[in-house]
Amino acid sequence: MNCVHCEERISDYLEGSLSQAERNAVELHLEACADCKQLLTGMSEVLQWGRSFPVYAAPADLQSRIIA
Repeated sequence: MNCVHCEERISDYLEGSLSQAERNAVELHLEACADCKQLLTGMSEVLQWGRSFPVYAAPADLQSRIIA
């Protein structure tokens, strides 16, 4: 596996949607490649930040204001 192949699969890796063989290949590459490991760390931090972002309820009249 090379960096381009790994980068294309990091999102799927984080979501747990890779096959076991692909997951193993990505993990093997991450052990050997500091750049891809850094990318994985950064993407993990962004996902964690997104999970902690507050969710606000939309105002009740939002739909009618958009349509108008």
